[in-house]
Amino acid sequence: MAEFAKLVLKTDPIDNIEKLFVEDLIVVDDSTPAGNGTLADNPKHVDGENYCSNLCGADGAVWKQSFPNKEHRGRGANIDGYYDATKDIFVNARPFNAWVLNSEGTDWESPVTPPTQEQSNNYDVHWSDENSGFLGFDQSGNKFIWNVNTLTWDSI
Repeated sequence: MAEFAKLVLKTDPIDNIEKLFVEDLIVVDDSTPAGNGTLADNPKHVDGENYCSNLCGADGAVWKQSFPNKEHRGRGANIDGYYDATKDIFVNARPFNAWVLNSEGTDWESPVTPPTQEQSNNYDVHWSDENSGFLGFDQSGNKFIWNVNTLTWDSI
């Protein structure tokens, strides 16, 4: 089976840039004709995209084949993620408003250095957009914020 993502051009409300956001995913039989064979023989072939457009109606959406096994396009598409046509990859949905793309533009990362596993051992760690940092909760429920300057947990 072949998976296809329905892409709709929208403005990202956080960085105000137009992107092709994934709105829906459908599955198409691998035996669907594509090129001089089938989708199984010709992954990423435009015939698969045209098939989806004809099947689902021409509503201005763009269709791209997604590969959950990560064989092509970096990763499988996910709802609210987007397609980067320049890199021909799918990018996951932004997990938190403050997070930014890494230097390769493929994965989201926090804007501050996170605590290491060793530094997090005694805490239940979560990102906080409100605090623009990592919060830690100890076993007693006390709340701490990760101090990126001292690399220690500060009580709050």
